[in-house]
Amino acid sequence: MRRTRRPATPIGRRDRDGTGDRGDRRRGGGRGHPPPAPPIARAGSGGLGTGSTIDPTLELGDDLRQPRETEVLTVRSSASEPPYLRAVTLSDFDGSVWEPDTGRTTPLGAEEESFPALEVDPGIEVDEQRATVEIVDLNSPWLPVPFPATTVTGLDGAWGALAQNRTVVARSGSTQGQAYEVESAVPRPTVEQIRGIEAGGQVREESYLLPDDLPAIIEQTAREVTVDAQSDFEALQALQAWFRSSEFEYSLEAPVEEGFDGSGALAVADFLAVRQGYCVHYASAFALMARTLDMPSRIVVGYLPGMSRSDSTDGETVYSVSSSQLHSWPEVHFPGVGWVPFEPTNSLGTPTSFSSASAAGAGAPADRAPEDALQPDAGSTASPTAGPRPQDDLQAGSGGTSTTGGVGPWPGVGTGMLLLALLALPGVLRELRRRRAVLAAEGGDAGAAWLALQELAIDLGIPVPGAESPRAFGARLTRDHGASETAVGALVAGIERSSYAGVASRFDHRGGLAPALAEARAGMLASVTPGRRILSVAVPRSLVIRPGSAYAHPPEAATAR
Repeated sequence: MRRTRRPATPIGRRDRDGTGDRGDRRRGGGRGHPPPAPPIARAGSGGLGTGSTIDPTLELGDDLRQPRETEVLTVRSSASEPPYLRAVTLSDFDGSVWEPDTGRTTPLGAEEESFPALEVDPGIEVDEQRATVEIVDLNSPWLPVPFPATTVTGLDGAWGALAQNRTVVARSGSTQGQAYEVESAVPRPTVEQIRGIEAGGQVREESYLLPDDLPAIIEQTAREVTVDAQSDFEALQALQAWFRSSEFEYSLEAPVEEGFDGSGALAVADFLAVRQGYCVHYASAFALMARTLDMPSRIVVGYLPGMSRSDSTDGETVYSVSSSQLHSWPEVHFPGVGWVPFEPTNSLGTPTSFSSASAAGAGAPADRAPEDALQPDAGSTASPTAGPRPQDDLQAGSGGTSTTGGVGPWPGVGTGMLLLALLALPGVLRELRRRRAVLAAEGGDAGAAWLALQELAIDLGIPVPGAESPRAFGARLTRDHGASETAVGALVAGIERSSYAGVASRFDHRGGLAPALAEARAGMLASVTPGRRILSVAVPRSLVIRPGSAYAHPPEAATAR
């Protein structure tokens, strides 16, 4: 195995053309291998998508193609949207297989802290969150938890915390029937802060290792894609955006030839040539490419955020996580921030970005809510640059006042202008959010496109119940509300693939899913009265009513034809 740089040794900015100093050494440097991982319990076909266990071996192709759909767990959180849930991290890669991290665990409930305090640089905000998880059908030694967890309470049986990756593993028993609460602390650096930090730090040595015989296409492609990046984070965002672009396609039917189904170096090389595959291929390719750029990386196996249900508990929406939402994604370590997750899998999950210091609310969390995903991958701020700004309208409203002191000739003009600007503000904000969704949809972001469709329905008074499946909702839009069957079919296919990792037909059109979204929108607007169209713009209900909430499914009025 070849090794890039030692975590404990400070170094300067490396050369991105590959000429930087890189020492080679064999795997482990004389150290023994870590103890073996706990045995993997498999039921039925096992692996990703079975709903009965978690298989972290990443040999998941056959299981993915034969999912048995079932509800695995429910989660509700103090966060605005449900988090990703991690179960296992994998840092050790021998060229063929990614191995789960192992090591000493601290008993949960012991007097000593189960997890160490977060090492976050001064000035970086930390968002304290709480989540309650109830296991419905999952028999695994690994516990799904939000990241980075600080405390886990309410578990039955003996459980241990693996401190270095903040995961929880059973010492006896399993996850089945457990109900527990997790407190987590999510660092929120600004994009300026994280751009100023070089990836690296005090992490497992395995997080840097690469096989000696790594196919050349992996490093060559990584350097080509990131050639214009000025920082490590920009390089990682460039990789993420490239994988999520129209150059790649999520597919369970990619050529399943010898070795292609796995996550080894040869499978990754084939994936980069074919540019079709599923989450395992994307995660492994991203992690290895990051290592060729001298950044420590690892892979996480866990669950995508769930789908909202119609019920709530203690004022928090309950989300359902299904077996087919088991997922894998890569992470890269930044000192002073921690392990930052990325989402390279085309059309799945939420791409990672952070807000600018000039934007309100500072940084966005790395495992952001779907609404934050409306920001394009390559964007550096949470505020869109296109379209009018509300503050410009407000400033324009002050133009009617006198500049000579006292009362002007028309005292009410300034007040009237300001009142008009305030009345127009909801429509301006709604249009800004719609434009953000279109930009994300152009990049193939199915979650953003689907959310935009749901918000349009809410604005037009169309019920959007949380219990209704995307396919049923889409059928109702085409049957009763004038939406194009072809366009809605493309959007449904995209969100089903994104949410459930199932096989879906591809809407092959330039501009990603934006043309389908525009076509569906045009049909829905044409099917309502002019008064309803004006009301949807002037008083957009979607600014305060979220899809799936109790207010999103009022009795449906007859549709105007």
